[in-house]
Amino acid sequence: MGPEMLWNADKDTTSPTFRSEIWIPVKRRS
Repeated sequence: MGPEMLWNADKDTTSPTFRSEIWIPVKRRS
């Protein structure tokens, strides 16, 4: 799941909303 998240984040780093939808759940799981 980690690599997928990084790939998606790197794919669309220009969209803050898209990034937060990815990274918020990641921080929650940590």
